[in-house]
Amino acid sequence: MSLVITIGRENGSGGREIGKRLAKELDLDFYDNNLIAITAQRTNFDKEYMEKREEQAPGLWASFALGFPAAGLSSPMVPDSVFQEQAETILQVAKNGNCVIVGRASNYILRDLPTVDVFVYAPIRDRVERKLSLLPPEEKCSFEEMQKKLLAADKARAKFYSYYTGSGWGPGPAFDLNVNTGKVGVEGAVEVIKTYVANLKDGV
Repeated sequence: MSLVITIGRENGSGGREIGKRLAKELDLDFYDNNLIAITAQRTNFDKEYMEKREEQAPGLWASFALGFPAAGLSSPMVPDSVFQEQAETILQVAKNGNCVIVGRASNYILRDLPTVDVFVYAPIRDRVERKLSLLPPEEKCSFEEMQKKLLAADKARAKFYSYYTGSGWGPGPAFDLNVNTGKVGVEGAVEVIKTYVANLKDGV
């Protein structure tokens, strides 16, 4: 049976690390930031531009920054086109099967395919402490500064997800599993997901 796992995540909850560990332990391909390079390679979009606007809903900057009027466009705004092309990349890699895909509303994009959809979250204090522990000495900042960064990143992801899916972002019934890493940690989350996968019925 082909296995595709999507992982939505709050910033600092460990979603990316969980995805990488799952991919290694289950012998799956891993897709996260490399989706940008793959999409840029098969389109004419600039890789640096895509990186800067990663998981962000378009705003007025999208048209003015590129020299277009904010209204009256006869074609989709560039961020919409970028999302559409990245969605096509996600569909292509998922159809090849046996992979983990992190973020980018992948659970929604792949809603018509059999997937295991996971959302990883944690209390803000746990997330801030985890991010601070991972910072190199030259990038150290205060608890308050890191909390502000994480909440801003979550807000941007929520806006992105809502804009493209019409649904709220965060743990809920849109996902097969909602895992609180504040309680089980990264390793525990990996084991929870592996147990779920091991008990899947054929064809699910």
